[in-house]
Amino acid sequence: MLSAAMGLVMIGFELFEVSIIDRFGLVPGMVVQQVLMSGLGLAICGLAFSLWMSEYRQQHFPTRHLGHA
Repeated sequence: MLSAAMGLVMIGFELFEVSIIDRFGLVPGMVVQQVLMSGLGLAICGLAFSLWMSEYRQQHFPTRHLGHA
């Protein structure tokens, strides 16, 4: 969950940075960096959430057949 939260923090930071930097005009190099870092934050958040959901499903919805004793 911490990785997912950090991905959201990265996205939030980039949105905050865009709101501050855009006051002074667009800088092409900065726009590329902001898009890449936002994409990385989204990827981190998505992968962490996917891993968390797969572990949650394994714990709460067993897929192995339970044998009868």
